[in-house]
Amino acid sequence: MRIILREDMENLGAAGEVVTVRDGYGRNYLLPRGLAALATEKDVAKLEHERRGIAVRSAKTAKELAGQVEKLSQVSVSLARATGEGDKLYGSSPTGTSPTRSRSRAWRSTPRRSSSTTRSRRWG
Repeated sequence: MRIILREDMENLGAAGEVVTVRDGYGRNYLLPRGLAALATEKDVAKLEHERRGIAVRSAKTAKELAGQVEKLSQVSVSLARATGEGDKLYGSSPTGTSPTRSRSRAWRSTPRRSSSTTRSRRWG
């Protein structure tokens, strides 16, 4: 049975791929749970069309993100914290001092979900 995956499956493949599975596995597990759809000729053609649209959107997003990277590369953030031997932090920094909370215009224009602040125990 040929199916189109709707979600990433560790043993089968990524979402949007056309894969072949045994009839019972597809009919009794994947299809009822909405994890896959039957791969008819019409659906496969539709999938190819959607892939082209996704590629265009991802190229546009990559271009926008490159612009934001350029803006953020010009921003310098300094946080004064007490460090110990080997530049290790004492405890942790409060969230109010993270770069995303700064008053910088570049950070304010960045969408909240696109920026990540990883906790670092080393500075330098």
